[in-house]
Amino acid sequence: MVRGGIGPVVPQFWTTPHHRVDLLVLGRLVVEADGAQFHDPEEDALRDALLARLGYRVIRFTYDEIVFHIDDVLARVRAELEDLGLFVDPGI
Repeated sequence: MVRGGIGPVVPQFWTTPHHRVDLLVLGRLVVEADGAQFHDPEEDALRDALLARLGYRVIRFTYDEIVFHIDDVLARVRAELEDLGLFVDPGI
């Protein structure tokens, strides 16, 4: 995120006493890094719905996306932040 000029970012943020997210960006965007061995799509969907009810938007990326396609990941994060009205591209 630093490389992409995106922040502030809070790692390992507790959204509730029982739910922690990988990254919270600008207080509203939850970014999850999913590895197949630790994530269940059905459980993730339920968790994402809970987070949405709490006012968060959730996006998920795979390990491969983060490691091998970081520019695409950063572009998606920027796009989500723009959609939330939280990020203005300095190039505009």
